[in-house]
Amino acid sequence: MKWDRLIWNKPDEEDSSPVLAIKHLFHWERFGFRIDLHKIMRADAENMFHSHPAIAWRVILWGGYVEEVLEPLTTTGRLNRDWQRNMYLRDGRCPCGIAHKVLKSWLPGDVGRVEPEFIHRIDRLIKGPSYSLWFRFRCTHDIYVGGVVDGQVQMNELSHVVEDQ
Repeated sequence: MKWDRLIWNKPDEEDSSPVLAIKHLFHWERFGFRIDLHKIMRADAENMFHSHPAIAWRVILWGGYVEEVLEPLTTTGRLNRDWQRNMYLRDGRCPCGIAHKVLKSWLPGDVGRVEPEFIHRIDRLIKGPSYSLWFRFRCTHDIYVGGVVDGQVQMNELSHVVEDQ
């Protein structure tokens, strides 16, 4: 199969193989809706988190993976349920306090919603490459990449909102 898009963690990393391949299956341009097949070929680099450009639903078809999610805590130590809505201050720091990392397994048959502000990385694959269907809506957000430095989420803009990505 010919993949439409390949994605690397960093272009200068030692292992130059991509982490993700995307095959565009369907695109309804009028509404910005698309269906893509994702093939995750390896885990993301350590402390290399990313966001997404749009609301999407994922359905795991084969393989599966463990995802590391950043869930910043409030200053009281309780999980801030609204953290994704007000994730960043102007200087890129998390306004909610210390970043809390949570692991979540995704197995064949699992279905999950992904918000544009959702910050995560693929920690490890469960069984070889992982295949999933993504039902993605119109791009509304920039994509950010980064990690946790001194307990704070530090993210940098990777790309501006681009509809055809």
